[in-house]
Amino acid sequence: MIESADTIEALRSCSSFEDEEFMAEEYMVQIQPHFNTGESLRFISQECGPFDRRTPISVPLWIATYLEKHGKCTIIPPSWMTVAYMKSKIREERENGTESFAKFDDTMVQVAMILLNRDYLLSEYIGGPNNRNAILTLVHELLLLRKAKIVEGLKQVDVTSAVIDITNMTSVERASIRPHAVGMMDELRKLWTIREAVLGAEPRGM
Repeated sequence: MIESADTIEALRSCSSFEDEEFMAEEYMVQIQPHFNTGESLRFISQECGPFDRRTPISVPLWIATYLEKHGKCTIIPPSWMTVAYMKSKIREERENGTESFAKFDDTMVQVAMILLNRDYLLSEYIGGPNNRNAILTLVHELLLLRKAKIVEGLKQVDVTSAVIDITNMTSVERASIRPHAVGMMDELRKLWTIREAVLGAEPRGM
C-alpha cells in the first residue's frame, strides 16, 4: 500500500527507488579536486577534466561519489541542500493546499539520499552532523506532506472522475503509486461499464 512510504527508509526500500536513484547519478555536481591532471580522464561513459586542485569542476554525481570515496575530492553540495531551502519548500507545499504540489528538481530526493546517506561522505561540507540530520528530517517532512496529498487525491477518484493532477509530482512519487493507480483504473473501468449499462447509456471510453 502507498501508506508504506511514510518514511524515507520505506521509500528507498521500494523497488522503483533503486532505478530512480541510479538515473539520478547523472546529476551534475561541483567538486573540489584533490589532485591535478594535465588532461581529461576517461571514465566508463565519458571524459571529465582536466582536474586542478585550485579550481572546482562539474562532474556527474556517480563520478563525484567515486572520487570522494577514494579521497580524491570534496563534493560541493547543491545550492538547494540547505535547511533554509527545505523549509521554504515545506512552507510552499503547505500554502498550495491539497490541490497542487510545490515544484522542485525531479531528482532532488534521490540526490539528497545519495549525498546524505553514504557513510564515506564527509558531513562537514554541509555544516556538520547536526545540520545533516536537520536536512534529512526536513526532506522527510516534505515527503510526508506530499504523500498526504497523493493519498487524498486517490481518495477523490471515483467512477465519475478518474483524473489525478500529477503536475510537479516527482518521478519517484509517480513510480511509487503507479502499481496502485493502474489497479484502481482497471476497477474504475469495470464500474464505469456497469454504471453505463444500468443507466442505459452508450459506453464511453476512458
